[in-house]
Amino acid sequence: MTKRFHSLLWLCMLSVAVLVSACGDDAQRKAFIEFLQNKTTSQLNRVAVPSDQVRESFGDYAQQYDLIIDFHRTLNDQVKAPLKSLGTDFAAAMNFSTGIAERRAKLVQLNTAFGEMNTMVERALKEAEDKLTAFKQPDDVKAAYTPVFDLHVRKPARTFSELVPLFSELITKATEMLDFVEANPDKISTKGGRLEVKDQSTLNRLTAFQKELAAINKKVQAVISQYRQGN
Repeated sequence: MTKRFHSLLWLCMLSVAVLVSACGDDAQRKAFIEFLQNKTTSQLNRVAVPSDQVRESFGDYAQQYDLIIDFHRTLNDQVKAPLKSLGTDFAAAMNFSTGIAERRAKLVQLNTAFGEMNTMVERALKEAEDKLTAFKQPDDVKAAYTPVFDLHVRKPARTFSELVPLFSELITKATEMLDFVEANPDKISTKGGRLEVKDQSTLNRLTAFQKELAAINKKVQAVISQYRQGN
C-alpha cells in the first residue's frame, strides 16, 4: 500500500511539475509575442533592446531575439561604419593629384574591401537563417517573429545587396575614365589635382564620363543613406 501511495504521490508531483512548466512556457510565449508586436521599432537598422528583466521574461525565447540583436550588431560594426568612408575613399581615388597607377590601385582596394563586406553580409544572413530554421516556434510566435526578422535581418541584407551591382558599375566606369585619361597624354594633363583638356572632343568625352559617374554615385549614395539611416 505504501509503495502504491508513493507511486501515486510521484505521479501527482510529476503532473504538477508538467503543469507549472506549461504555464511558465505560456507566460514566456505571451511576453515574447507582446514585445515583438508592441516594443520593436519600425526602422530596419534600429533594433529595440529589451531590459534584463524583460529579456528574462522571455525564457528560452530570449535566444531567438538575441539572434536579431547579434545580426544587427555585426552589420553595424562591420558594414555600417566602413560604408561611411566609401564615398570619401572613392573621391580620393579620383583625385588627379596622384598618378594613374596609384588611383587604379586605390579603386582595386575599394572593390576588394566592398567584396569582403558583401561576403560577410551573405555569411551572416545564412547563419541567421540556419539558426531560425532550428528554432521551435509555435504558430503564434512565428506570426509575430517573422515580420521582425524580415525587417531587421533580411531587409538590411537585401538593401546592402542592392549596392553590389551599383558599386561594381561605379568602379568599372571610374576605371574606364582612368584608362581614357592614360591613353590620351597629348590631349589631357593634370594641374593641382584637376584635369586640363586641349580639345573639345576630348572634353566632351570626359564630361560624359563625369556625368555617368555622378549618376551611378547618386544611386549608390541613396542606398547607403537608406541603409545607414534605417529607413
